[in-house]
Amino acid sequence: MFERYTEPARRTIFFARWWALNRKAPEIEPLDIILGAAQEARRSSEHLNWMNLNYDGIVALFGEGVVLVPNPDAKDLPLSRESKISLAYAAEEVELDQRYSLEVYHLVRGVLRTNGHTAKTLSDAGFTLDFLRQGSMGANRSQPDAQLRLRLRTQLQLLRWRI
Repeated sequence: MFERYTEPARRTIFFARWWALNRKAPEIEPLDIILGAAQEARRSSEHLNWMNLNYDGIVALFGEGVVLVPNPDAKDLPLSRESKISLAYAAEEVELDQRYSLEVYHLVRGVLRTNGHTAKTLSDAGFTLDFLRQGSMGANRSQPDAQLRLRLRTQLQLLRWRI
């Protein structure tokens, strides 16, 4: 399922699991995905800056009542139904961008499309689907898609064989 996810997107899901464990939640919710995206945006220096996912601001919005445990129980958590829907929407957003690789901003766009409580809170904070789609167009231009690089490499190899 996660083979199309870039490393930062995979880390976002890992961080989402961490947040859910700290909340002592039985499932990973969309708010955990947003908290994980903010944590990944804080971790990466330039790649996600355009999203303005201020870690402290996002934690203030969604992390209320979360008691951070240094080493939460190491166990797998399932995705909630709404999280599964947001990941499906994220995959659709990748297709809209005509990309192969799913990035962190696709995950955030997927959560926004669910129209749930987390999406409404994000919208109220100024994160709109149009803003993220416009911003990701610039990010897509500056960062080539992994699948595109693989196809180009394969085509170059085929050309070498013919020569």
